[in-house]
Amino acid sequence: MKRLIEVDPLSPLNQGMPGFVEIMDGRFEAAVPRYRRVTRMDPDNQTTQLFLAWTLALNGLKDEVSE
Repeated sequence: MKRLIEVDPLSPLNQGMPGFVEIMDGRFEAAVPRYRRVTRMDPDNQTTQLFLAWTLALNGLKDEVSE
């Protein structure tokens, strides 16, 4: 993942993949900042919004999910 980001740091997908790995490893809290960044990079992308909402929900941040 580090190499992928080094090669193409501007791709939201590349920035988001480490967050997905964090979630799959059960480290839900570690994924939040990653998906916040990805959503800021591409705020109109519904997929990034979905992953941010999912990550927030996994962390019990339900008030933020509704935003």
